[in-house]
Amino acid sequence: MDGWSTDWAIPRLAICLLAAATVAVGCGGNSDEEQLVGTFTLPRTYDQLDLGSPEAAVAEFSSAFVRRDFVTAMLLLHPATQTTMANDVLTADFSTWVMPEVEPAVRTRIELERDGDHALDVLRVFEIAMEEATVTGGFRVDLAGGIENVTERSADAFTAIVDASLATGGAPVTFELAPVSDGTWRIRQVRLENGSAGDLPF
Repeated sequence: MDGWSTDWAIPRLAICLLAAATVAVGCGGNSDEEQLVGTFTLPRTYDQLDLGSPEAAVAEFSSAFVRRDFVTAMLLLHPATQTTMANDVLTADFSTWVMPEVEPAVRTRIELERDGDHALDVLRVFEIAMEEATVTGGFRVDLAGGIENVTERSADAFTAIVDASLATGGAPVTFELAPVSDGTWRIRQVRLENGSAGDLPF
């Protein structure tokens, strides 16, 4: 698509934390800055997260959405899903991220930030998309209210299926996971009962 950069890459956690730390530096005695630092949620590092089982990874992913910590949520997605999402960014197709009515707002935010003071990678675009969905209620799967009745349906060395229900409304939701090289688990896809298994991430 004309005007879209092709040098997108999956971000490293260290870069995210460096950017977050920059916000906190130099708060001094300014009350506005102190308020910002006081309410800012730093992305969590992998060693702070319990990813040792499929159910634990699902709990961490849901918790990140409840906290509106979309940076951590993105980092909990499986690398294969992140790669697919990077391709979505290249084509400006966010139809499997948010509801159709939210996509124009996401594209507008991207254009406004494109020449800003930080790089627009797939992590930041995901954060933008989820922020817009939060404002408009345009989530494809609304995890903002949390989940209940978490149950592991199946698991083997290659994939796991975890079922739950949305705390708000009670709709059934399914989490598909896969392990990464260190044996911990990441979210491959989240879908509602009528969702398509091919739509990533939602």
